[in-house]
Amino acid sequence: MDLKRIITSGRYIPEIDGLRFVAILAVILYHIPANWHRNSHWARKTAITATPVIDGLASWLAPIYPWIDWAYEYGMEGVLLFFSISGFILALPFARHRFQGEPEVSLRKYLWRRLTRLEPPYVIAMTAYLLIGVLIGKFNLGEQLPHFLASLFYVHNIAYGEASTVNMAAWSLEVEVQFYLLAPALCWLLFRNLRWAVPLTCLAMVAAAGLQLLLPMKLQTIAMFLHYFLAGIAAAAIYVSRPDWFQQRRLWADCGFVLATAVVAGAKESAARELVLPVCFGGMILTALKSSWISALLRIPLVSQLGGMCYSTYLYHGRLLTLPMAILLSRLVLTDSFAGEIVLLTLLLVPWVFLASVPLFLLFEKPFMRPTWPQDLLSFLRRRSSPSTPA
Repeated sequence: MDLKRIITSGRYIPEIDGLRFVAILAVILYHIPANWHRNSHWARKTAITATPVIDGLASWLAPIYPWIDWAYEYGMEGVLLFFSISGFILALPFARHRFQGEPEVSLRKYLWRRLTRLEPPYVIAMTAYLLIGVLIGKFNLGEQLPHFLASLFYVHNIAYGEASTVNMAAWSLEVEVQFYLLAPALCWLLFRNLRWAVPLTCLAMVAAAGLQLLLPMKLQTIAMFLHYFLAGIAAAAIYVSRPDWFQQRRLWADCGFVLATAVVAGAKESAARELVLPVCFGGMILTALKSSWISALLRIPLVSQLGGMCYSTYLYHGRLLTLPMAILLSRLVLTDSFAGEIVLLTLLLVPWVFLASVPLFLLFEKPFMRPTWPQDLLSFLRRRSSPSTPA
C-alpha cells in the first residue's frame, strides 16, 4: 500500500509534509474534548454506571491529563500553520522562476492543476456529508441544499457569515481557494524586484497583521488571514534565493524551531498574536528545512506520509471523531473522570482517524493527484462507448 503523494514537480520536500502532520494532529486533538462533551454521558447529565475495566483504566490515565491538556488548545493554530504552508508551497514555482531563472509558471496550467487536484475530493466529501446527513435524518434536503451549493462554490463564509453547515471544516478551505486565486498576482508583485522581494514580502505581512490588529475582521476570508499566507511566501523567497545555505544542517536551527513552537504556544492570548504567529510559522518552515534533528523527525516516512494525507484527513476528521463517540464509545466509556476519558480517547481516536483516512485518501484523493487523470478518464469512457470491432 503506497501512501506517498504523487508529486508532479519531482521536488518532494518531506519536511513540509511533516509540518502538515503537526498541523493536522493539532486540529484532531483540538476537537476531541469538545466532541466528547457533546456526544457522551457528560452532555446527557444522567446517572452513570461505571464500566469497571474502563473506569479503572481512565482513572489510571487521569493524572496524565494535566501534563498534556495544553495540547488540546491549538486546533486554530494548526489551521493557521496550514495557511503558511500553502503560501510556501504555492510560491515556490514563482520564486524559482524569478530567483533561479526557471520557466515561467503557466497561469492556465496552475489553475487547471488546482481545479483537477483539489475539486474532486472536495466535491465527493461534501456530497457524501449531505447525502448521509439526509439519510440519517440530520439534514433536511431543502434547507441544506443552498448551504451545500454555497459550500461547493466556496462562498458559504461570505454568503452566510458562518462556516458551512454541511461540513464546518470547509471554512478554511474557502479561505485557501481565495488565496489560490490571488497567489499568482501576489507573487508577481512581490517578486518583481529580486533585491527587495524578501523585505517587501515581510513588510506586506506586517502591514496585513497590523491591519487585522487595528481593525479586526469577523468575516472569515483571505483578508482576515492574508498575513499567514504571506509568511509562507516570504519563507519560499528565502529558501529559493539561498539554496546552498539550506544544504548545510545546523543544530541552532533545531533550537530555533523549538523556540518558535514555544512562542506560538505562549502567544495564544497575546495582544500581538496576529503579528507573532505568522513570524513563528515562517520561522518554523525555514528552521525545519535547516535543522538536523527536527528535520529527521519530520522526514520519518510515517510522519511525512500521514502529513501528505492531510487534505483527506481534514475533510473527514470531524465525522471520524464523532461517529465512534456517538455510536460506540459513549456507551462504553462511562466513568467519573472526564480527564481520564480524554486521555483514553486520544490514545484510541488519533490512530483511528489516521487509519480510517488511509482508504479515503487512496480512493478519493490520490487518483486525482495524477495530472493526466481527466484525459485518462475521457479515453476510458470513449473506449467503453465505442462499439467493439467484430473479429
